[in-house]
Amino acid sequence: RPKAGFAGPLASWLRGPVKQWAGSLLAPASVAAHGLLCSNVIQRYWHEHQRGAFDHSAKLWAVLMFQAWYENQSLEAGV
Repeated sequence: RPKAGFAGPLASWLRGPVKQWAGSLLAPASVAAHGLLCSNVIQRYWHEHQRGAFDHSAKLWAVLMFQAWYENQSLEAGV
């Protein structure tokens, strides 16, 4: 049998164990800090995902990884 990837339960993680961490990184002020992303769209995706209306987990995870990287770079640079 060929190797197969493993996808974690990202959608449920964003509604559960990592919800608080994700919510803080996706907050409008956090997203607007660098001026690169549209916080209105991200907020809409976040709220739709939390309600269970849509599974935006892949998009939200990409934004979260960028936000976490940006926050880390800002802390290292002393900004």
